[in-house]
Amino acid sequence: RTAGDNPGLCEFKKRWGTTQTEMPDEIVIVLDDFHFIRDAACHDQVEFLVDSLPARAHLVIITRADPGLRLGDTTIPPPGAG
Repeated sequence: RTAGDNPGLCEFKKRWGTTQTEMPDEIVIVLDDFHFIRDAACHDQVEFLVDSLPARAHLVIITRADPGLRLGDTTIPPPGAG
């Protein structure tokens, strides 16, 4: 999917660009109960957020299941895994 396929993602990108310039030195964004999110458009927005976070920003996703996001090496394995 591309941003053109997702009008919500286009709007999110526009607002996110403005928000980044107004961020304090450090920020932590917490998304709790992410396992309830089933909308692919929302997943696209979160993946964009992960890819575009500045170094002073941190994202914590709390979920009871694999979030189904393409996060690469950015995840922490559950206790006892690997």
